[in-house]
Amino acid sequence: MSAIPKHTAKAIVFTCREERLRNQIENIIRSLPGGAFHAALAGGGGAFSFEPDKHVALKQVVAAHKINQITDIYLESHLGCGAYGLAGITFANSQAEITKLHDDLSTARRVITEALLAEGVAAGTVHVHTRVIDLHGKPIDRPVLAKTA
Repeated sequence: MSAIPKHTAKAIVFTCREERLRNQIENIIRSLPGGAFHAALAGGGGAFSFEPDKHVALKQVVAAHKINQITDIYLESHLGCGAYGLAGITFANSQAEITKLHDDLSTARRVITEALLAEGVAAGTVHVHTRVIDLHGKPIDRPVLAKTA
């Protein structure tokens, strides 16, 4: 009789369910020491901004911490995400879309931190990493507003 292998993951990767990003997601997970738990909901990191998905997303993060005391959470959102359209969110232009995705990831970081603190996780022991990508997996920086004179 063989023993069930122990969990080794110290991270959770939270992505959209977008099938066009499958290779990118697999590469991220393989690059992390010990691998990672993988949670996927439409909207990726943005799911923490949508009701009722927010509660499902938080449950996954808290469970990963309880199961394996994860130390890192990777949240990813991508351009052209259909979950935003389904939620009735439209964008005037690509800059507005990029800004919204980054804003939602900042909200997700705050919501996750608050939930982990409420579960008794010591502050600073879990790090939340965020990024917005295009459909080729290329990171997209937050737009910088032009300064006025």
